[in-house]
Amino acid sequence: MNAGYRALISLTTVLPLSITFSYLYAGELESFFCGVEFYREDLPIYVRLFWVFEVSIFNALAGAVVVQFLEIFARKSGKRPVKVSCVKELGGDALLSYMPYVLPLFVAQSENQAMMGWGIGFVLLFLLSWSSMTVSFSPLLRLCGVRFFEATLVDGKVVTLLIDNEEVRPLALKCAVKISDNCYYGLK
Repeated sequence: MNAGYRALISLTTVLPLSITFSYLYAGELESFFCGVEFYREDLPIYVRLFWVFEVSIFNALAGAVVVQFLEIFARKSGKRPVKVSCVKELGGDALLSYMPYVLPLFVAQSENQAMMGWGIGFVLLFLLSWSSMTVSFSPLLRLCGVRFFEATLVDGKVVTLLIDNEEVRPLALKCAVKISDNCYYGLK
């Protein structure tokens, strides 16, 4: 897979963590971007909600941009005929296997370590996602309408199949674009 596309897709796997981060550290964000200092206990709820809203909008836009990049990649890459013999929709349970590695970075930390722990946890989840290519577990891409399937092709090869068109049925798929050896982007 093109390293740039792989990085973008992996980023969509971990980017939703920024919403929780923005809620927990709204005071620090307000101080950094707006120059207004708040003590944590004096922080008005509307400040937290403002940052959650802003970061959620950013997440939605980032997901839409990644889907557009996938479309551009699909148009510029060569289509190949593909025949799917068996298909199973994928869920997000593989992300749970990462939790033992990163959960300690998010909880039970002193005030000084907390933001650094979130930063390190974010980077670790990104690297784990990128190296294992858990494309099928991107909640942000799912919210942007991309469906993920484990598909068995007629030659017996098992691939991850991404489809963002609601009209396209995996078993009726006629052509796809190869994103990587084990990942295809389904076209009509």
